[in-house]
Amino acid sequence: YIKLSAGFRTVQLELIKSLIEEGFLDEHALPPSEGKDGKYIIKRILDRIKDQYDYILVDCPPALSAITKNILNAASSVIVPMTLEPFSASGLSHLIQTVGAIKQLTNPDLKISGLLYTMVDSRLVLSQALKTQSDYFRQLVYIYDTQIPRSTDVNKAFALQEPLMGYNKDNIARVAYSAFADEFLS
Repeated sequence: YIKLSAGFRTVQLELIKSLIEEGFLDEHALPPSEGKDGKYIIKRILDRIKDQYDYILVDCPPALSAITKNILNAASSVIVPMTLEPFSASGLSHLIQTVGAIKQLTNPDLKISGLLYTMVDSRLVLSQALKTQSDYFRQLVYIYDTQIPRSTDVNKAFALQEPLMGYNKDNIARVAYSAFADEFLS
């Protein structure tokens, strides 16, 4: 458990580190023996524990892999982190289509709660240009006001396998994520 204070709110988090190597779940998320039911492996797992939590956040890889689709089958909503880079803008369109298909076929409750800009470096002209270009997505999805700035402490915490929220309390990305949590929960 990690106890954090963000603004006026103190929260308690339970972090579960994945012990499964990258690629393992992609190979095993839809086993042939389970057929169509293989799409619901994560849903069955989360259904057993969901009443114990107010929120369950699952960090997915940035690709629409079998495991990501399996998680979308279990989710009620999706927060889309998006870097201001060319591939992210094109990937967002594909994600919106995929969420729509999953909503129609297997998970009618699924929705995109919003888009969160991450790794923002306002000094870069590319970031400013792509932010302007991606504003047209506002017609399709909500865009959160909070932006997560680029920070080397994110990579350092990851390398040390520590949660960012406990790594460096003065880090700009940590402060921004706390602000995002307040925005999301309000």
